[in-house]
Amino acid sequence: MDIDQAACFSINPFAAYGLLDIAKQMHTKGIIQNAASGQIGIFIQSMAKKDLMKFL
Repeated sequence: MDIDQAACFSINPFAAYGLLDIAKQMHTKGIIQNAASGQIGIFIQSMAKKDLMKFL
C-alpha cells in the first residue's frame, strides 16, 4: 500500500461517519451520492443500512 492509500485508509471511515451524522442531525429523509464518492460512499451506505435496520 502506498502512502496516499495508507493516509485514506484511516480517515475515510471517520469522514463517512461525520457526513452521516450531519444528515441525521438535520433529520434528512435521504442522502444523495454521486458516482465519484468512492470508498467514503461505500462506508456511508454500509452505516446507513445498519442504522436503518435498528428501526425495522
